[in-house]
Amino acid sequence: MLEIPVQVQPNNDITELLKVYSYRRSLIFFTAIDGFFLMLFAFMSAPPLSLILLVALLLVVFGYKGAKEYKSMYIILYLFYLFGSLIVEVGLLGANPTKSSGVLVFGIFRVLIQMYIIYFTIKFYNMIRNLNTETLNLLRSGWNPARNPAFVLY
Repeated sequence: MLEIPVQVQPNNDITELLKVYSYRRSLIFFTAIDGFFLMLFAFMSAPPLSLILLVALLLVVFGYKGAKEYKSMYIILYLFYLFGSLIVEVGLLGANPTKSSGVLVFGIFRVLIQMYIIYFTIKFYNMIRNLNTETLNLLRSGWNPARNPAFVLY
């Protein structure tokens, strides 16, 4: 008798869970970096600017909480921060008095990174909004791929 090995593909539910979970982890990382630098700049700035940065820090904390708990409303608040930050970055880039090539290249690089994070956050937001209630509750209850190991082939 000839045995043919069968390659087992994970079902779409596990693939979807893994994808949302990995986006969540990345977004938590992005919010942690934003939060660290905002806190650093807030404590190094003068009072009017430091208060603005602390409000921005609050929006980043909402983004962290939204990613951690899969709450779409908190992700929207983080998107407000991201769009505001992008407007400030572009404004600073346009108002650069030196116009040196190094500053412009670095500024454009920062704007591109900011745009990618916005794209990534919107994608995560749409994933959460499109999940069915059962899957969302499973993720919120603490589903972790380490407890359910699987390989996802794309």
